[in-house]
Amino acid sequence: MNKEWIFWALLVVVIVSVSLYIRLYSTQTISMFVSIANPSSANVVYPFQNIALPITVTNNGQSAITGLVFSVISNGNNSKAYQLTIPVGKSVSINYNFTPSYSGKYNVTVIADPAKLYSVANRNGAKNQTTVTVASQSAAAPYKLLPARNTTDYGTLNLARGGFVASSFIYSSYSIPTFATTSTYDKFIYSVLNLTQTYIRNVSTAYATYGNGDFAYSVWIRGYVVPGIFGIAGAAQGYAITNYTIGANRVMLAKISNSTTLCSWYEQGWIKSVVYRNASNSCLRIYNKTIATLNASISSANATVYAKLASATNSTIIGNYSGSGKGVSSYSALSLVGPKFSLTRVSVNSTQASKCYGIVSTVNGTTYCSVYLLPATGTVSGFALIKTMGYIGKYNVSVFSLVNSSNVFQTIPPDIATIRGLGLNGTAKTFASGFGNSCSFNSTISCKNPSFLNSTLTLNLTNTLNSSIKLNSISCRAIGAGLKIALNKTLVGKASTSVKSTCYNAGNVIKGVPLNLQLYLQLNYTAVNMTRLIAGNATVNIIS
Repeated sequence: MNKEWIFWALLVVVIVSVSLYIRLYSTQTISMFVSIANPSSANVVYPFQNIALPITVTNNGQSAITGLVFSVISNGNNSKAYQLTIPVGKSVSINYNFTPSYSGKYNVTVIADPAKLYSVANRNGAKNQTTVTVASQSAAAPYKLLPARNTTDYGTLNLARGGFVASSFIYSSYSIPTFATTSTYDKFIYSVLNLTQTYIRNVSTAYATYGNGDFAYSVWIRGYVVPGIFGIAGAAQGYAITNYTIGANRVMLAKISNSTTLCSWYEQGWIKSVVYRNASNSCLRIYNKTIATLNASISSANATVYAKLASATNSTIIGNYSGSGKGVSSYSALSLVGPKFSLTRVSVNSTQASKCYGIVSTVNGTTYCSVYLLPATGTVSGFALIKTMGYIGKYNVSVFSLVNSSNVFQTIPPDIATIRGLGLNGTAKTFASGFGNSCSFNSTISCKNPSFLNSTLTLNLTNTLNSSIKLNSISCRAIGAGLKIALNKTLVGKASTSVKSTCYNAGNVIKGVPLNLQLYLQLNYTAVNMTRLIAGNATVNIIS
């Protein structure tokens, strides 16, 4: 067996050696000419557009070229390798396709026989190069595609790739309008973006509603997505699609309903779209600029606010949101802070509630409210969305943090620090707990001020009799049986005392943060030489 293995190994070595010898020393000298076409300067190229560079290799020698390797190098990096066979006097053409991800100059070089395995008569003729200039996309301005009418609600947002993914996840999971990527009226564009989110790099949106109930929203996207994506998806939905050639652009119009139309086209590095609900006008009038449109962006007018948000979160902003309507304005910044996504939202003149249905924290005399937001499905996953709020003067500041469910409490202090770091001026409003904890037994023993922390229920009990009683034991449960906890406390008439009991659910210690937790109690006590077992109950919410 070993001799057979050695035989085959020697045979392979001989074959490789003979092949190299023939290729290096015994082949004829070959001659060729390589050309690579430069894209027409009339066709402006933007990032994420496919570029096809025709490469032609001509065999102008006296022998056939067989299995010769050609390498294409882009900006010094090996991008693609081809292996060609070309008869004498013939040419072979191929397209080198690449998709630039940023603007600037791309130096593309094609080299025949880069390993120099062949005898090439003129190596200068066996290579060529060209430069492709990729233009910068225009500044995002989707608000310029919204009709300038009596707006009652208006907003903009700009999201980088990570921001779009995080915002889409939070909106789809929790249905919070702040995180809507398009418009709360939209169902079509958002679904397309959700399916193609892996390929999207930037999303910019503006939306508006009007006094007569009409609405419009414009969505611009950049990324590895075909320009006709909305037309393809619209046709799949069964919408009536009409294509127009207007100037240099191909404009797709989809009729979403009797009064709502969608227009989409590619221009200056963006896939642009606008949806307009109006009984008399279609989105095509917006494209043709026969309807006056807005010329101001909320986000650009509040660069100072965003700078404060970036400084307070000590992070890179990957998304920003702005909104205005009914006397209330808001500005939000989405950022990646360590292992969590965090959105800080500052609204001006919005309603301020004084009750907190969560955890009330006090820092330097100012109270803050932190609440756990339940997913729209009602199913708790491995993530948790925590909202921490603070009211400072006319400002309502909220920090939404998407964290691992095991880090719920750890996110509250830094989120409070973010609110404080904004340096907003005004008198802070005090939060009070909105939860009503309660407990009761019989008329002999009164109960008040229940609290729950670390699986332990604490009660304040009062002896309403004039004579002494002895508290023997207490048990606490939600479902199943509770474990008796010895008390051995004597209370004189009208006296009060604090008692504690570990609480159980189906035999297991209850853990976590209680929210409307219903507990059933049993208290064993002795009064007037008689021992009694009485039932009681308690309702507890959050740590107090």
